[in-house]
Amino acid sequence: MSRTEHHIGTLTEIDLKGKTIEEFAKELYGKETYASYYNSWLDFFRDEYRETHYYHKASGKLYSLKYRELEEDAEIIRASRKSSNTIEYELKWYNGGASMDECMEEALDMLKKSEDEM
Repeated sequence: MSRTEHHIGTLTEIDLKGKTIEEFAKELYGKETYASYYNSWLDFFRDEYRETHYYHKASGKLYSLKYRELEEDAEIIRASRKSSNTIEYELKWYNGGASMDECMEEALDMLKKSEDEM
């Protein structure tokens, strides 16, 4: 069943030390073969290690993946100042209960309060 997912996390590049992604996957798995329903070591790796690693095919870079998944119905209203004239925000809400204007106002109110407390 489809649902909303919301992840917040970091990607940290892993040095493959000259190995291919296939060699890395084989070494990490510790076995010579993968299940027959996979077409390649890359397919195996992307499926079996999707919670801990991310391979960006276009760049050939492998990343350690650390994230937290937020409850699908959890509301997110956040803002932080990046410079004197730039604010980064993150909003996630159920649009049957609030509007973007209401959420943005709440985020900016919380930012102002935190800045006032500094």
